[in-house]
Amino acid sequence: KAQQLKHKLLSTNLLPALTWSPTLLKEGKYFSDRQKLITLAADFVNDLLMHAARMHGKTIWAEKTPQHLLHLDFIWELFPDSVFLHIKRDPRGVAYSLKQQRWGPDNLREACLLLRNVYQRWFDLKKTLDLNRYRYFEVKLEDLADSPKTTLEAIISLCQLEFRFNAWPEIIPDKVNYWQRKMESEEIELVNGLLAPYIERMGYSI
Repeated sequence: KAQQLKHKLLSTNLLPALTWSPTLLKEGKYFSDRQKLITLAADFVNDLLMHAARMHGKTIWAEKTPQHLLHLDFIWELFPDSVFLHIKRDPRGVAYSLKQQRWGPDNLREACLLLRNVYQRWFDLKKTLDLNRYRYFEVKLEDLADSPKTTLEAIISLCQLEFRFNAWPEIIPDKVNYWQRKMESEEIELVNGLLAPYIERMGYSI
């Protein structure tokens, strides 16, 4: 079977792509001083993203991958002066939305089990962080939708930017809470049962 696979790879020109030339293999470098490695990593990320920002006429870059929340300690080690905006949402809405994604779980129970691990990881990490040391802002998506001007004023102040908008972002409260109309009572009961502690710790009522 191995010979057949090799022959197939050769015949489709895939084998060269799966092999490395010895000239391309580089010896890794060990850093006994962690701060030197942190500085190099931060400079690399900043150079990479600033290049992309400048290509679009921007002077500041922002990265909005949600999973970054679970690595906040490392991000602040790289960028201690950065601003972190944590926009949270009712976990029931998150679970329902997650189930609708092509890449997400195909049923509500699995979505809840996935989110339960994420929330637990966040609260475990949060206990180890002194959020007062950094520029950290946490807001409910529902509050942002209800009072966008007030919320954005606080965010802009924290970022030390000028408060200038050509138009207010349109965040419709009904769209934020659409899960309340879409979910059956049995589905809400299921999510409440699986995520109750995290729903409350995120600042929502059951």
